[in-house]
Amino acid sequence: MQIEYDPSTMLYSDIEGVHTRVSGYGNISAVDFVDDDDKYPIWHYYIQALISVGYTPGVTLRAAPYDWRQGPTAYLDEFQSLKELIEDTYLINGNTSVAIISLSMGGNFFILFCNTYVSQAWKTKFLHSYTSLSGAFGGSTYGATTTISLSSSYNLDEKYSIEFQEMVSTFGSVYWLLPTEEAFGDSVFIISQDNEYFSPKNFSLLMEKANLTMGAQMVQDMKNLRNFSAPGIPVNCIYGYNISTLNIAYFSQGFEKQFINTTSDGDGTCLHESLVVCEGWASEQSEPVNAFPIANMVHGNALFNSDAIVIFLKSLGF
Repeated sequence: MQIEYDPSTMLYSDIEGVHTRVSGYGNISAVDFVDDDDKYPIWHYYIQALISVGYTPGVTLRAAPYDWRQGPTAYLDEFQSLKELIEDTYLINGNTSVAIISLSMGGNFFILFCNTYVSQAWKTKFLHSYTSLSGAFGGSTYGATTTISLSSSYNLDEKYSIEFQEMVSTFGSVYWLLPTEEAFGDSVFIISQDNEYFSPKNFSLLMEKANLTMGAQMVQDMKNLRNFSAPGIPVNCIYGYNISTLNIAYFSQGFEKQFINTTSDGDGTCLHESLVVCEGWASEQSEPVNAFPIANMVHGNALFNSDAIVIFLKSLGF
């Protein structure tokens, strides 16, 4: 899964001998389950809920998977595919506007699409509404710790931790998910053994200190693509809270060991300040913005949470 970044073009490519592609674009089979044996669901429960109220896969119910490893500087082709899929879905359903739903970084992807790739007139014509599940609009401290520290590699043994960190550090998406200055200002998230303090204002320096030269370059290249302002369409923000979430990570032995962590309220992945960025859009646009906080809903569990599914169906009139 490792990829390579070309700073001259700001594009990504597979490593030599590997070719990856998004399969089944527009088809829900691409997002129903992770595996071919249907053991690990992704959007399965939402798909079944929508089918139960009359949606038809491939016609009124479609999917737009994308290569989540890449960073936002490489999304032009992805955005064009999404635009064409929305327009096609609108046309084959008798000029009916399209409702969008996403999880986590999918929200960052969609809001960037709305704010940089299509016009307000296009959005008014083609989009019914947007529902964000656990939208990571303000980023996550894990975006920093996962790239710089082996001790953050999900309790893997050392051999696999090294391989995992090397792989993840090539993903532009991880750097895109660093905490943003818009959400957190100059709040400190990383403190080194030398008492160096790292905040959204100097994350590129953090990557340099961690010997992630290409990572530092990616942070710089995407710095103007991390401000998620109001999209100009009706929005529903569904997110969890009341879960202890990594706030500040203190390191010893370079960045090899996290020896103290502090936590704050969030959904286990994103802090509360990140998850409520979308609520602020209410003061930036005339279209409605509705917030639906759900106590104790873990970040990815929005895909399985019955309350979240009901909220989404209600936004569609069911």
